[in-house]
Amino acid sequence: MNKHTDNIAQRSESGRWRGLLALTTVLALVSAGVLLAREAPAQSAQVVRPELLTAGDSVMVHFESLTAGDSVEGLGAVHPLLEITALNGAGIVIETGDVLLTQVTYGAPQIGNQPDGAGPGPSRFNNCLEDASGNRVNVNISAGATAKGFGDAVARAAGSPEDFRFTFAPGVKVNDFSIRMFDFGDFNPGRSANHTVTLTAYDSFGQFVDADVLSYNSSTALAPRSSDFGDLLATGDACDAAADLSQPGYWEFRVADPSGARTIARVELITDPAGADPNGGYDSIVFDALCTRTIGYWKNHSWDGAVVRVNADDINEATGRESIAGMKDGMLWKARGNNFSLLWAQLIAAKLNCGVFDCTGGSIDAAELFLASSGIGVSNFDDAFANKTQKRRANELANVLDLFNNMFHCRGTADPVPLEKTPKKAGGNS
Repeated sequence: MNKHTDNIAQRSESGRWRGLLALTTVLALVSAGVLLAREAPAQSAQVVRPELLTAGDSVMVHFESLTAGDSVEGLGAVHPLLEITALNGAGIVIETGDVLLTQVTYGAPQIGNQPDGAGPGPSRFNNCLEDASGNRVNVNISAGATAKGFGDAVARAAGSPEDFRFTFAPGVKVNDFSIRMFDFGDFNPGRSANHTVTLTAYDSFGQFVDADVLSYNSSTALAPRSSDFGDLLATGDACDAAADLSQPGYWEFRVADPSGARTIARVELITDPAGADPNGGYDSIVFDALCTRTIGYWKNHSWDGAVVRVNADDINEATGRESIAGMKDGMLWKARGNNFSLLWAQLIAAKLNCGVFDCTGGSIDAAELFLASSGIGVSNFDDAFANKTQKRRANELANVLDLFNNMFHCRGTADPVPLEKTPKKAGGNS
């Protein structure tokens, strides 16, 4: 039996790279009074690396800039929002080609068995992982090329399944999560006829949300030549399995919240030990993300009818961005650091971002109260500061709101903003 909860083609058509992820950790920062201090806010040393690209509002996690042998475990090791935990050993970065034996989790292709021409051999360590563009890299064909993923060399050495748990930063929940598996099925040390690998999603209460199951039958040979997928020396091989992710050697698991309510808090990838192939690897994690946007974005893009309220004033797109298409005469275009207009612009951008985030309290409320107590509304939003104390407080609030607006700023296929950086200016451009 081959059970797959979704069809790969259907996934592609439905736009598997799109969706939402609740970034409540950012909101916690904004709501925390500590971020109102004058000093540059203390931030994590974690770096959003260049290959952590965004496609639409999704995050694609590759491993190309990491070093083979580095741990992938712990929050922020591969992405600020993602925590990976190896359940049977130690999760590390793996790399194609000639690497240390302690960094090997499988070999591919099987020598002399390349029926679809994806070879040639010989078998190479961790071969045919994906590069940052999602292309499998066969070092026998592309001399000098490399690709990286992750696996568990400790579990492999012990003959145990390479099982993993994926969780997220405190308060963060995911709507959609996928991962690709490499080189499963061509080795059957348990001589089992039944093989099952399951990716299961749970909510924050530990309740089931969704599952994606790979389940099939094979011969009981150590290297099965017959199965529901045919000859597993080919279909279970990382290099020779079909490119459409439809065979165990190159397979994509995906789970999603069917309600679209972003309830997934934990995902587990578990292999039934009896039918496990302990020699394999993983790559290309994708999860859906909400994005915060900067002043520069909101003054150059439609608000889609959104209206934000600041104290007693309602600001629509005509007031905030442009009264007539192309006019560029709205409040965001007039933001300057020498008067209240910059704080207004950052607050408007934050409120627009809060159209998809539930972010009340903290710095947003503090900014509104400060504007109200200073007698600053829409009609006089660009008034000069009355004194240095007022200017300092306005700039403090503007800087905190700018940090929020930049914190998970998605830029199409450009690099996200590194988390360890404090924005240069409160009014940074998109």
